[in-house]
Amino acid sequence: MFSIPFLQKYTKSTIFAVLLSSIIWGLAHAGYPAQPFYIRVIEVSAMGIFISWIFIRYGILATLIWHFSVDAVYSATILLRSSNAYYVTTGAVCAGIVMLPLIYAIVSYWKNGGFISSNHLVNALDTEIVEEKTETKAMVDKLKISEFYKPLNQNRVKLGLGVGLIGILLFYYISVFEKPNETIYNFAYLDKNRNEAIEIAREYLINRGFNLDGYRSVANAENWLHDNNILGDQNINVAYIMEYGGKDTLRKFLSEDILGSIGWKVRFFKPETKKEYKVYMLAKRDEPGHPHFVETLSDTASLPFISQAEALSLVREFAANTNIDLSNMDITEEEIREKDSRTDYHFTFNGNADHEGSIAEAKIFYNIDVHGNHIGSINGGLKLPEVWKREFHQSTLYGILHMFSLFLIFILLGIFGIRYLLQLIKDNQPNWKFVLSFAGVILVFHLFEALNTANFLNNYGTEKSLNIFMFETIINSLIVGIVVSIFAGILILSIHLAWPNFFSAFKKMNRNIYLKDAFTSFVCSFGIYSIYTVINNILTIYHPHFIATDAFSFYRINSYFPLLSILTENIILSSLMSMLLIVSLLYIFKRLIALKRLSKYIILSIMAIPFILPAEPEAPYLFVNIIWFLGLIFLIRYFWRFNPLSFLLGAFGFFTLPKIINYLL
Repeated sequence: MFSIPFLQKYTKSTIFAVLLSSIIWGLAHAGYPAQPFYIRVIEVSAMGIFISWIFIRYGILATLIWHFSVDAVYSATILLRSSNAYYVTTGAVCAGIVMLPLIYAIVSYWKNGGFISSNHLVNALDTEIVEEKTETKAMVDKLKISEFYKPLNQNRVKLGLGVGLIGILLFYYISVFEKPNETIYNFAYLDKNRNEAIEIAREYLINRGFNLDGYRSVANAENWLHDNNILGDQNINVAYIMEYGGKDTLRKFLSEDILGSIGWKVRFFKPETKKEYKVYMLAKRDEPGHPHFVETLSDTASLPFISQAEALSLVREFAANTNIDLSNMDITEEEIREKDSRTDYHFTFNGNADHEGSIAEAKIFYNIDVHGNHIGSINGGLKLPEVWKREFHQSTLYGILHMFSLFLIFILLGIFGIRYLLQLIKDNQPNWKFVLSFAGVILVFHLFEALNTANFLNNYGTEKSLNIFMFETIINSLIVGIVVSIFAGILILSIHLAWPNFFSAFKKMNRNIYLKDAFTSFVCSFGIYSIYTVINNILTIYHPHFIATDAFSFYRINSYFPLLSILTENIILSSLMSMLLIVSLLYIFKRLIALKRLSKYIILSIMAIPFILPAEPEAPYLFVNIIWFLGLIFLIRYFWRFNPLSFLLGAFGFFTLPKIINYLL
């Protein structure tokens, strides 16, 4: 409730203040158990609008009494449902106590002919707003980015084009003459498309004797070597192999597909039926190989009985027919799993010291389950020692400091950004129509990207109706889209106020002033990132322990129209958001150095910490991160500065275009 007068003050809109505070209040209650999950958010947000009216009309005292009464009665109602006399009595007393002030108020109203003013109980009349100092207002106006743009001189243009050309030539050389000979860059291929993967999986299951009539299918592209974590930690299997076998052993594991990389997970299911099949296969080569698969059955599903010895014989026959090599592998686990109407068996095979996939204490394994009288699932991989895994995941002092510094600096930047934005809003009239229109465009692109998603049924749980899941997915996409567009809108509003002429540079009448230098900035940006990429590639190829953090970042085609997905997600959304973030951080940096409490180099170094500290304290990773950050600072300082089009095209050349080229190569 206290956010309403705060937002009223800075947005000058009561409706916006009520809606935003109500939605925030609703989201704060999102963790409450509810079905469907979003209904609690909608319910509380709608109630928040009503309570906001009570707050505006009658003040905070009435709101506090209402909240206390509702919570007390709500809790008491739960107790009243109990069959225990003590709980029922307690609930009745709690609910009754809440009624006493109401009864007293009614009697007092009737006796006195009205209510006595409560002004002396609350600070509603204390509306004095402390005015900001005159020098603060002057500083806010002075620090707006309003410098007149000066075109790049000839030497700067030659430098930018020269750096771009050198970077492009180096990138061409490394891509044509070095990377083709390096296994780390040449082991993952997307030879099967989505439809081919589904047909291969369907044929594979039918040949195993499974009936897929009436089953729906969905294929999900997956990357089993890339861990999506914020700190960029290395894949655990890759880390173990590098520690105990080195880079040559890793190359062997990758080239022989002992470690899987990019692949397809194909799922066959029936809505509201607990019986489904999942098939996992590598995306490389046209033939299926020996994919892993999982059959999911309810415990009550009835199947014929076979003995444990017959089940083991069935497993060995299946392995021989699907080219699964169980030689040099020992059975380390046998388990009988009794179900309601069948008997299942589980077998685990671990490679011994002579197996080609064994490295130190890590062993290749296969888990094979028999459901009734047929093979029900098979999966495998590299089984790492549990002690080593615990040590790998154990937090280190460096890791804690890294995570803490990352979040602390981002939080501080967010706080400073909000503070400076509110100062800008207070003394300016924001163009809300422009901001909302821009945010609406972002929302449209996000929703289009959501509609283009081909694997959304991958997360469907068959315990619920398909229509309910579709509705939840649509609401989810809408909520995420709104959050993204609100964040983009905040950035747009910040830039619009901090750099008043920024967006006017994109108008047709002004474009020619900036476009020539923007092209130079684009070439230079791509060249600098190419140099950074070449350094990463050379270290990955020749350094005994270094592997580029994006070496296993393969593009996963999980959209109906991949080209349109690249266009919307990378070219438009990624470039645009990168530009907005960089310009916003540039303004925050300008405001911080104006305080003159720390030198600009110290402030820049602090802001650089989240971007340059590597996941592990190793010199090569720190070196390449510093190269990346210094390259970005060089571009902002000497090429992008005061040119809005350079920020956009530069962000595209530095962040987006290299990613697209990496997808295509």
